[in-house]
Amino acid sequence: KSWVLRGGFLVFVGTLVLASLQLDEADTADRPSETYRLVNASTGYALWGCGGVYLCMGVLCFRRLKAFYMARVKKKKLFKAERQYLSAQKADIERLLKDTESQLESL
Repeated sequence: KSWVLRGGFLVFVGTLVLASLQLDEADTADRPSETYRLVNASTGYALWGCGGVYLCMGVLCFRRLKAFYMARVKKKKLFKAERQYLSAQKADIERLLKDTESQLESL
């Protein structure tokens, strides 16, 4: 659910792939083939790119989620205030209705 964590994880894995490529190249006894190096480098940079996109989108989404949450809280407060106002009006109307009924009975 968290895009920021997912992006951070992808950047971390991309870094591990590129680091393993550097370690493989440092080993002079068993040098990897050119195709292997190209695939590993492409994979590492692709993971970095995807992780960066996830990080950016996660940060942007946090702002939108916060704004959505704040709007929801504001709506709840307005609904609560309106409910209290309507409850007070209902009590007044019921009181007036009882007064009117008692006046009609006395006639």
